[in-house]
Amino acid sequence: MKREMEAYIVLLHLVSQGWAKFSDIRDLLGWERYRQGHGQSIIAYINERLSELSKAWGEEVPHINAFMFLTDSGECSYYICKNVFGREDGQQPSPRQVVKYAQKIGSYPNWDKVIEAFRKDAFSDG
Repeated sequence: MKREMEAYIVLLHLVSQGWAKFSDIRDLLGWERYRQGHGQSIIAYINERLSELSKAWGEEVPHINAFMFLTDSGECSYYICKNVFGREDGQQPSPRQVVKYAQKIGSYPNWDKVIEAFRKDAFSDG
């Protein structure tokens, strides 16, 4: 399956859940595939595309990678700690920060527009 189609399916699933959680991504992809980096590559692609859409539309589309936890207990990678939550030296985000970001994802009004952009990517011939 091509990367755009995988990204579309994962994004559609995450939006249908109301917000993205580590366990949703892990369960959708299967733990072994996730651990092999396949899950991270799909989420990385989604977030690259969300950045592109943010620039093109002149609005902030929330990234779902805030929920790319390394463990079930909710430990974030250094990249997520720094670039999503602004935490230096690998400090984990506070539970309040995680909740606020989840609310931001859940309240974003244009997910239908985002999913349509991903659908076009997934089904294009290019």
